[in-house]
Amino acid sequence: MPNDSWNPSSNSSGKTSSNKVAHVNKTEASIIVEKCIGDGACVAFAPNAIRLNSENIAVIEDQNGASDDELLLAAQVCPVKAIQIRDKKSGKKIWPLD
Repeated sequence: MPNDSWNPSSNSSGKTSSNKVAHVNKTEASIIVEKCIGDGACVAFAPNAIRLNSENIAVIEDQNGASDDELLLAAQVCPVKAIQIRDKKSGKKIWPLD
């Protein structure tokens, strides 16, 4: 029986024509805008996926711009837990742990 649970080490990826890695993620990140304080630590861990907008609020630029591991780390370094990570298939919240 196949194991459909989330496993960040099982990602596949390939190069795009612009030499960026295009990740096929099993997770999806979302920003809780009302919580974001613009710390920017998330951008350091997932710079191809997350950026700060003109109001210094984190926004998801490209869901596939970072691996599952990178998105999870970006969420975990957020001091106010403004980034949620969910399993795409089940919708189960992976982070933050409440």
